[in-house]
Amino acid sequence: MIRLALSTVRSRKGGFVGAFIALLFATVLVAACGILMETGIRAGIPPERYAGAPVVVAGDQQVRASGTEPADLEAAHLPERVHVDAALVDRIREVDGVRDAIGEVTFPARVVVAGSGEVLGGPEGQDSADNSWGHAWASAELTPFALVDGDEPRNADDVVLDAELARRAGLGVGDDVTIQSTAAARPYRVSGIVAPSGGDGLSRQSALFFADEEAGRLAAGTGEFAAIGVLADPGADLGELRDRIIDALAGQVARSEGGPGLDVVTGTDRGTVEFLDAADAREMLIAISGSFGGVALMVALFVVASTFALLVQQRSKEIALLRAVAATPRQVRRMICREAQLVAVVAGIVGIGPAVGLAEWIRGQFVDRGILPESFGLRVGPVPFVVAIAAVVGTGWLAAWTAARRASRIVPTQALGESAVEPKTIGRRRVVAGVIVLVGGVSMLIVSTQLRGEAAAALGVSVVIPLVTAAALLSPLIARMATAALGVPLRRVSQRTGYLAVANARANARRMGAVITPLVLAMGVAGVVLFQQATLDRAAERQAGDGMSADRVVVGDAGVPGDVADTIGEIPGVATAASVVQTGVVVEYSELGEPTIQTFTAQGVDPSAFGTGGDGGPAAVMDLDVREGSLGDLGDGTVAVGRLAADTVGAEVGERLPLRLGDGTLVEPVVVAIYERGLGFGDFTFTRSALDGHLTDPLDDMVLMRFDVDAGAEAGAEDAGAEDAGTGEVDAALADLPYAGLQVLDQEGFDAARSATASLDAWVNLLIGGVLLGYIAISVANSLVVGTSARARELALLRLVGTTQRQVLRMMRWEGLLTVVTAVVVGGVIAGITLVMMSIGLTGRPVPYVPPLGGIALVAAVITLGLAAILLPTRYVLRANPTDTINMRE
Repeated sequence: MIRLALSTVRSRKGGFVGAFIALLFATVLVAACGILMETGIRAGIPPERYAGAPVVVAGDQQVRASGTEPADLEAAHLPERVHVDAALVDRIREVDGVRDAIGEVTFPARVVVAGSGEVLGGPEGQDSADNSWGHAWASAELTPFALVDGDEPRNADDVVLDAELARRAGLGVGDDVTIQSTAAARPYRVSGIVAPSGGDGLSRQSALFFADEEAGRLAAGTGEFAAIGVLADPGADLGELRDRIIDALAGQVARSEGGPGLDVVTGTDRGTVEFLDAADAREMLIAISGSFGGVALMVALFVVASTFALLVQQRSKEIALLRAVAATPRQVRRMICREAQLVAVVAGIVGIGPAVGLAEWIRGQFVDRGILPESFGLRVGPVPFVVAIAAVVGTGWLAAWTAARRASRIVPTQALGESAVEPKTIGRRRVVAGVIVLVGGVSMLIVSTQLRGEAAAALGVSVVIPLVTAAALLSPLIARMATAALGVPLRRVSQRTGYLAVANARANARRMGAVITPLVLAMGVAGVVLFQQATLDRAAERQAGDGMSADRVVVGDAGVPGDVADTIGEIPGVATAASVVQTGVVVEYSELGEPTIQTFTAQGVDPSAFGTGGDGGPAAVMDLDVREGSLGDLGDGTVAVGRLAADTVGAEVGERLPLRLGDGTLVEPVVVAIYERGLGFGDFTFTRSALDGHLTDPLDDMVLMRFDVDAGAEAGAEDAGAEDAGTGEVDAALADLPYAGLQVLDQEGFDAARSATASLDAWVNLLIGGVLLGYIAISVANSLVVGTSARARELALLRLVGTTQRQVLRMMRWEGLLTVVTAVVVGGVIAGITLVMMSIGLTGRPVPYVPPLGGIALVAAVITLGLAAILLPTRYVLRANPTDTINMRE
């Protein structure tokens, strides 16, 4: 059977080109996703600051749902650093093989350039703009640094800089330097310069070392360390040492009730502890590649199945002849499946190189926009290729078996008859299968309305696939209904070529259905991919715009020191100055009867932001649109919850809600309010003080400020320009604040900055969606070209009976228009219903947002793609002599 399949493929190369292209791009897409996933699992970032500590003890950044094992995937990543109890240092020092254990504190610290006031970030030319950190001198032994000039910091006014930072700032030992840290900028004296061996600084961060007591003050220490570095005795085996430390800390290393424990790491894992963004990048890459790869595989199965359906349909006479000469149905199916597997193996091998290129390109796009660190290198192993080839071979076999099933089961005489004339009806089993799949897709849509946030968004394209599959199974019926609905006006517009187009479509409903299907897929998938994120972004933008009433927003290059809000509040003419910090919380809840754990967005807000009474009263700068309870009751030990998040986790006013703060600390605050604008401001709202000690970076994200309107109005009664003058005085006072790197934005400027951040999230969605849609577009064009080229003899016969070349082109134009309009309508309905149902889950509103230009562009692209893929091969076919074409071998 293999020899027969190989002979068939060799003799029908042209017919299998379409199948090869579909399988090739499927391999590239699936393998690229596998490479990205392997990168997320295996990639590590070499340690920099911890290069001198062979073993590092740090907090575990993962929490898992109750009752799950450490290897289970049902886990949530904590957005803030999990700190380590300082008391563990002494326990670690007692472990055999440990020379010393040193706790490290880390806090933001940046040099302010004298004269220009420029605030220096991390090293130039790297993904480290905000990575400038202060440390206690005691932890310098954990680093690759050594003093190259001057002395260690001995008092609170001394600081040691790394050589790269000192060079950029133009500083040397003995110079005075202003440093902006967690409080107002203050002067220090450069007591020393440090550098690693063979260089002048680290590639991803700048380091400033302070005296231990001063570092503790700036870090607002709570008796915990960011990590504990372990120095080993000479000759100690690091693997054995790690195991002994784990045994000594067994109570902390083991997770307790799903909460964070400790991680004891060596090698490149130390880099993951050092750079939390690396762990975030790994989580993001695994999540994106996993979901994207799953969707890509489903789309590939659908596209390949559609391609093989056309291929088998074109070979109907050949299959009929085989059946007539006593070939059994099983033999026919085996032959077609072997052909598919041969083509799939070749396509899989050829696709290996392009898959690596695609994965590298996607990684490069992520690096360019700061989503992945530059040192996050691609990991290419054999597993993604083996899995991709196996998946594509299996997909090809399943698609070919499905396409060949009916053709191989009919009796030989019926097969010969159907090869000449398409049957008028479709099989009952196909109709039943289509109805069942349709019911399943509708059920998934209904379920999606019961999910919220990421859970609802995760369904996305997964809901579209069963609906498109149902449309494919019922496509002959759809084609007939479309022909009946559009046939009458089409015949009136064009009595000759329009009549031919309608007659052709009516007589070949199966063929028209096979051509409609890939276009429906393109329209449905593209509509959801492009406009799901747009719906979410639009809802968040609307809520934030409606709820923000600040006259000015103060932000910082790397954050806003905690006492800035108090300083602004003392400026005459300022009614409200409220600090805001953004973080995340982890909540465990039950979803569809299963334990689920998820990270939600959260904010810490000074209660003055909500005005008198806490619910949008005078001088309020933030209105969360409270629906139940009151923000006037918000205080430490309480929380307000967005409505969508409250519906998800089952939160109710007056009840305690167990959750974990960003650093994993378990708390049970009382829910005091349910508000509507969770998308715009965060799913959970705490007081700012409730988050103290639970943030990696203790700086605020912004300060919201409002002018004293009443004072301005009183002044305006005496002088019409007094109010404007008062505003100008406040702005002048803000410009003179004793803090470096601050920016004062009005509402318009802040909205623009927020839109830029949101556009990055949308860009990720568009990048992944664009790659997927590119594959779909290529596959759609491939299927249409194959389907149209197969009609060469039919078009030649029309010309031989007197139809002119122009009339044939017009007929195909009308037929193509009938096809693409039907596909756009069916695909648009599928995308529209899916977006409506998902909008309910994502935003609580049944109206999705479709940008007018985006919607028009999508429809135009699908129509153009469909018409071009039909008409271009038609023009090519018509260039040949019809007599030669009619006599050519099929």
